[in-house]
Amino acid sequence: MTIEDVIERETGQPVDAATLLQDLPVDSLEYLDLILAVERETGKNLPDGRLATLTTVGELIQELS
Repeated sequence: MTIEDVIERETGQPVDAATLLQDLPVDSLEYLDLILAVERETGKNLPDGRLATLTTVGELIQELS
């Protein structure tokens, strides 16, 4: 399952690498749950503080690759 698939499953919204994270239909707590789901699926964790600097799904993918 790709990171895009996880985000689509969790949000119900189609996404691609250019999708802005701020445009996802989630509030701040749901956003953290979304990131935790992505981390569980990939088996990788974002470094502390890095999440705040990411702006697109593509940047999230690159960070976790």
